[in-house]
Parts: sequence; C-alpha cells; structure tokens
Amino acid sequence: MFQLTPVVRNLLLINVAVFVIEAVGGYNFADLFGLRYPLASQFAPHQIITHMFVHAGVGHLFSNMLSLAIFGPMLEQYWGGRRFLTFYLVCGLGASLLHTLVNAYEIHQAYQMVEQHTASLSYAEKDQVWDAFNRMANTPMVGASGAIFGLLMAFGMMFPEMEIFMMFFPVPIKAKYMVWIWGGLEIFSVLKAAPNDNVAHFAHLGGMLFAYFMIKSWRRRGEI
Repeated sequence: MFQLTPVVRNLLLINVAVFVIEAVGGYNFADLFGLRYPLASQFAPHQIITHMFVHAGVGHLFSNMLSLAIFGPMLEQYWGGRRFLTFYLVCGLGASLLHTLVNAYEIHQAYQMVEQHTASLSYAEKDQVWDAFNRMANTPMVGASGAIFGLLMAFGMMFPEMEIFMMFFPVPIKAKYMVWIWGGLEIFSVLKAAPNDNVAHFAHLGGMLFAYFMIKSWRRRGEI
C-alpha cells in the first residue's frame, strides 16, 4: 500500500490535475463535465466518462484519492494494469448507471404526483414545478466514488483475510468485514434519506455491485 503502481499513479495525477486546473482557472467543471440525467437539457455524452474525474471539493477529492492510493496498488499488482484500469472504469460506469436509473424513477414518480394535482395549480405554481423538475434533472453528479467503492469491494473479495485499520475504528478489521460495514452504511444512508444529503449513495452501491459481479464472472472463467 502507498507504493504507487503506474495506473494508480496516473489516475491520481489526472484527478488532482483536473481539480487544480479548475481551482486556478476559476472554472466550474461540475457544470461542464458532471453527469446529468440523459433526457435533461444540459446532458452531453462525454459526461458519462468525465464525471469520474471531477470532484466537488478538497475533502471529496482527498477521500477518494486516499482510498485509491491505499487499495488500488495491490489490486493492480495482482491483476496487471490493463485489467485494473478496465475494472476501475467499469465500476465507475456501473455506478453512474444505477444512479441514473434511480434518478429516472424518482423524476417519473414526482412527475406523476404533480400530474394528479396539476389542475388545481396556478400558472405561476406550474412554472415553479417545472423549474424544480429541470433543476432535478440537471443537477450534476461528480466524483470517482463509484469506482472507489468498486475497489473496496474488490479488495474485500481478493484479500478477505487481510487486516486493515479503518478511520475512527481503533482496532484492525479484516477486509471482508470492511466491505460489509461500508455497504451497510450506504444502505442505511439510502433508507434514512436525509433531505439535505447530496451524496450519491446509489452510485456507491452501484460501484460495489458491478465489482462483485465482475469478479464473480472473472473467477468463473478462471481469469483471476
């Protein structure tokens, strides 16, 4: 861990470079490259990839890159650079897919609810409703978190008995239990559904799910 391998090093450099360029240049990369709902007015195909390399702040970037530096090198050494990069990107794409599907469901449910009461709304109220829908659809998702949660799942599956220290946890814990803890926290966050929570928890779960099935598939084919 922390002996950076080539793909991990390059991913770190790209993410940090994007963040620095955004900060120094005064750009809003979330607005330009964040992933939006596919039917939204501001959606663009490149966002499917670019959102994984944009972060919402220093803390967001630091936590993701720290996890990448901790868990990525051992997986890259074990799998090789090409397989590791494929895994990382597929987990990120899988995370965005689940997030988008959930987003589509939520927008559809809200739309149906409004349609049932639209006759009782004034023109001004209708305009406010459609503005809210537009904001919901065009709120960008950014970050490598989906891919990172995929790495956490992979680490727990590939090195289940390895003991690691988790932040704010005083004793070492086996990697296989770490995965259950993180997954459980994400499910709890989804069920709790705090109104001001702007974390894409379904993207985290999507990264973990795609990681699980990818590794299972590779194992069935005898590739790892």
